[in-house]
Amino acid sequence: MTATHTAELTDLLRDVPPFSGLPEATHPELLQRCERQEHPAGTILYRQDTTALHHICLIAEGEVEKYVQGESGEKTFAETFGRGEVFGALSIMLQSERALRTVCTTQATVIYRWPRETFLDLLDRYPAFQEYFADQFGRRLLKGGYVNMLMRRPDPATNFQQADLAFTQEVRAFVNPQVNTIAASASIREAAKSMTYFRRGYVLVVNPEHEPLGIVTDWDLREKVVAAGRDPESPVSSIMSAPLLDIAASAHSYEAILLMFRYKVNHLLVRDAQGRLTGLVTLDQLLNAQGKSPFIFIQSIADVYDTEGLRRKWEEMPQIVDTLQGRGTRPVIVNQIISTVADAIAQNIVRRTIKRLGPPPARFVFVALGSEGRKEQTLATDQDNAIIYEAVPEAQAETVAAYFLELGTQVCDELNTAGFAYCHGNLMAKNPEWNQPLPVWREKYRNWLEAPVPEHVMTAATFFDCRTLYGDTYLLDTLRAHFLDILGRQGQGFLAQLSRAALLNKPPLGFFGGFQLTESEDKKGVNIKRAMSTISDFARIYALRHHLWATHTGDRLRELRQREVLDPEDHNELRQAYYFMMRLRLAHQTRQIVEGLPPDNLIDPNQLTKIERVTLREIFKVIEKYQKRLAIAFMGTLG
Repeated sequence: MTATHTAELTDLLRDVPPFSGLPEATHPELLQRCERQEHPAGTILYRQDTTALHHICLIAEGEVEKYVQGESGEKTFAETFGRGEVFGALSIMLQSERALRTVCTTQATVIYRWPRETFLDLLDRYPAFQEYFADQFGRRLLKGGYVNMLMRRPDPATNFQQADLAFTQEVRAFVNPQVNTIAASASIREAAKSMTYFRRGYVLVVNPEHEPLGIVTDWDLREKVVAAGRDPESPVSSIMSAPLLDIAASAHSYEAILLMFRYKVNHLLVRDAQGRLTGLVTLDQLLNAQGKSPFIFIQSIADVYDTEGLRRKWEEMPQIVDTLQGRGTRPVIVNQIISTVADAIAQNIVRRTIKRLGPPPARFVFVALGSEGRKEQTLATDQDNAIIYEAVPEAQAETVAAYFLELGTQVCDELNTAGFAYCHGNLMAKNPEWNQPLPVWREKYRNWLEAPVPEHVMTAATFFDCRTLYGDTYLLDTLRAHFLDILGRQGQGFLAQLSRAALLNKPPLGFFGGFQLTESEDKKGVNIKRAMSTISDFARIYALRHHLWATHTGDRLRELRQREVLDPEDHNELRQAYYFMMRLRLAHQTRQIVEGLPPDNLIDPNQLTKIERVTLREIFKVIEKYQKRLAIAFMGTLG
């Protein structure tokens, strides 16, 4: 650089934050490692998802526009950057290898740029420098849809059909890391017992160093032992297929399929970049990969005829969720997929139970409540359900009640076996209190509204998030109409009590901007479920006030915006905050299940990135603002 350029950059380093906060002792290093570039108007500096990210850039003169370009050429997330502003930092901090957005000069522009390594070194050495970028990005994430933009991938999955990219997935997505193994000296009988115990159609034969030597499958047992009359006490190594082929975890699934076809094998060992064994993949897994598509996967649930089969289906969900999140699928869609799978399992169980018990003696509806009622189910969930059935003559009442209680009991028991735990509060259709004819339900809702004591309010909040899972939706619609009629005439006291209960749940912000952690058994963390409920409570209360019967939090917020109860900024802020937390929650639970841990809602802030922590703090501040609004609107006080 010339002396003039050196002076220009030195002035920028002294005047422009966050460089102005760095010690002047860093200036010689920054001057030495810097490159100056001049670009005419209309120059594409970065192209989204294409340009490799090797530098962070500081604008000295001119102007650039950053934007995401859609498939049809439209620009979204557009921003203009001028003198003293930086671009490229967010992508590098998020460890992206490619540009998240296109960057184009709008006029003649001069930039100074530093290598990625220099920027990362400054972040490590100077916390205030890192804090500046993290804070800027954290605030930005709540505006204009940044959460979804950052979750984009070159081939995003935005619905069930588009998620169907199985043949271009990496092999690592299909690997089963829990491989059943047995020593080469073990007997064939022991191998068969091991396969039965672990419910696997194969067992890997290993040497004393636990290195794979070969494999024994169901076919080997049938053909080489049973059909051939071989002694089952013979060593398992005598019937194993060897040697085994392996493939890189980063290979595409179609490459693995071709390899297995070529060598006429059904199993491949999978190794990471260092050559370490990470697991096994089978030809059936890859050929049936379309079954991992949520759309086809959901259809397949109808063909399962036992609870154990349904349990295995539900156990596949963490892998499906992990795959969808890895492709950038929006949290709202992931929620819908989880809830739709749960619906399909519950509907399967209800149908089979009715087949056992015989035709229902009256019209009925099996209702989902709570998060499942809102279609916001996650991987750590329990049951919340109820049965409403039509009134019958008194002479039949006892028999009809017994039938539906038995139906509710068997369905809830099977759901528990399938992986949906019993509700701790016994809010289930197996509880006679929540398994009643329509007139009794009408009376319950009337009591909740007319006598809004705290215990009524908390129960009612769950029952306002309800939808049909199976049966005659007319019964639920009739109950809704009854409820909205009473709410319109005498619901203000109830809404005030509902608001008071909601305001007891404060966002978990501690003193000095730290997080307030919840302790449970041997761990503690931010209770992300409780934090999210502050927004779902807000949406529910305003929806009830305006007689909206949408149950999904996103739908409630959208309808409130359409009615101008929320302005566009309010709607966007609340929606972005809610789904940012949902993304963290789903990722946390998926990681726990993959690691063999029971999923929960306590997130350790130390496991989040700097940007995620800053964004979460900003979200909690946003929640405080809307809780004050709720208090004023429904209680006339901030107390």
